[in-house]
Amino acid sequence: MSSSCAEPSCLASFGSSLRQLCVLDEDSVLFCQEGDTNVYIVSVSELELGIRVERNPGKLFCSVPYVGIPVVVKTGGKIGRLVVVVPQSEKVDKWVVAPDRFSQTSVPSPVKGPWNSATFFKDSVHLYCPLNHMVHVVPREKVIPLEWSQEPSPPPSALECQMRQCQDKPPGCLCKHVLSETGCAKAFPVRVGWTAPQMAFLASTANCLCWSDGAKTYASRLAQAPSNFEVHSDTEGEVQITAMASGENGFIFGTREGAVFQRVEKNWHARSGQKGPFVSIPPDSEAEREGEAEESGSNVPADPRRIDTIAVLSEGKFLFSRGGNLFVWGGGGRGEEVLTEKSPLMVRPRVYPVSPMLTSMRRLVFEGGDGADVEMVAKDDPLSCSQRVFGIRGMMSAICPFFQSTFKSGFREAHESILPIGDTSFEALRCVVLYLHTDVVELRGDFAVDVIELCRRFGLQWLRSEARKYAKKNMTVDNWRKMLLAAERHGFANLRALCIGFAAKNIQRVRDQPEFAELSQETLREIIKVI
Repeated sequence: MSSSCAEPSCLASFGSSLRQLCVLDEDSVLFCQEGDTNVYIVSVSELELGIRVERNPGKLFCSVPYVGIPVVVKTGGKIGRLVVVVPQSEKVDKWVVAPDRFSQTSVPSPVKGPWNSATFFKDSVHLYCPLNHMVHVVPREKVIPLEWSQEPSPPPSALECQMRQCQDKPPGCLCKHVLSETGCAKAFPVRVGWTAPQMAFLASTANCLCWSDGAKTYASRLAQAPSNFEVHSDTEGEVQITAMASGENGFIFGTREGAVFQRVEKNWHARSGQKGPFVSIPPDSEAEREGEAEESGSNVPADPRRIDTIAVLSEGKFLFSRGGNLFVWGGGGRGEEVLTEKSPLMVRPRVYPVSPMLTSMRRLVFEGGDGADVEMVAKDDPLSCSQRVFGIRGMMSAICPFFQSTFKSGFREAHESILPIGDTSFEALRCVVLYLHTDVVELRGDFAVDVIELCRRFGLQWLRSEARKYAKKNMTVDNWRKMLLAAERHGFANLRALCIGFAAKNIQRVRDQPEFAELSQETLREIIKVI
């Protein structure tokens, strides 16, 4: 028996259709639009208050050079979570990874394939490939950059069986398996019952993996073979699933007919009261007409009933999109009372909490605002003349001898609102200040050597040691020359020798780079001598 105890409320209208919807926390949602490869973030509470920004109400979360699927990955440690953007093309060499909208990096593609659905399940990213109907399993250690990894990786032989059949031949197994040196991920087939392999949906709770072909849906717990169930409308005719999302304790499904179904883990096999939708959303609702009237015809969905994307929120609410219009169901829109205990939505959102202190301090360092009482600039970096790093004087003075003496001195710089820091890069300065406020080391190879020098001047011995280790371990064909020039500029003879040795060992790859011809004659002779 369907229920329609609440009307959907149109929160926003976009310039194009939404293709991805992903809950980040209890108030923030990530989304992607057709014709745009970037990932955006929006506050649901702000949308409910009517706060909008032109045709895209969201803020840029991360810049992505490819069409991808944002997946929230639990990392543990101080960072807590990361967003990994899984590419939908097999030609992508690096995956974009971001902890928040303030910074991002990339990791080498752990496995290549045309993925059309992805989810995070049992400490691994699960990817569905429509070409071979296989789900490929990538351990999270392969998608977490070193600077944000707070936990040791498991040994290469680690294999955690989630089905009793798995020994050395797991064609039907759901396993977490660390990638081999060849870069191949563990995979398992999901061929049974698939009638439309291009229409694939993959989602997961903490204990259950669920996949659907649009008609039948399969679910598997830790030590049980997959079970399947079908969803049926209250009227005759087939139901076509067009959107699926997971929560903490179950899943919700949106259909081409505008119906929304839910399945809670404890009653997969329930026969009564579980087959029909718990809400049917009509195509000619007041909210739909409102959304279509506010924007141009590009927002009008081709199929006025079809639910394109869906996501579970807290307080008995869920989001869904039709064309370029984003709706909320369950109350709270435009000031309406939120449905909680009486809501028929039993699926709770699945989020990975992040320390509020860490979030606040990262925002302060990147954007300033309340609490920040000093601005810093890398005065010798021509690219950062308009970029600022913000901080709290008392916090930096308590940890860093340089800032302690600077802020207590009688020099003019100690009392100015902008403190210039010379002979460093903007990225290195921000890395050090971020560490002083969050105890998180966010390094990259192209400025690691500048961090080493800055820590020497600031008296931060532990961070200097970590930056040294990072530079040695993360030297690549792309960044070795930057490290070499920085080592020469700061007089780091040992690090310069490591760069020379790296170039000699990888001479076939580095000599094809345009920058190789720009090396000094002395450096070229040293590289040839090592060879």
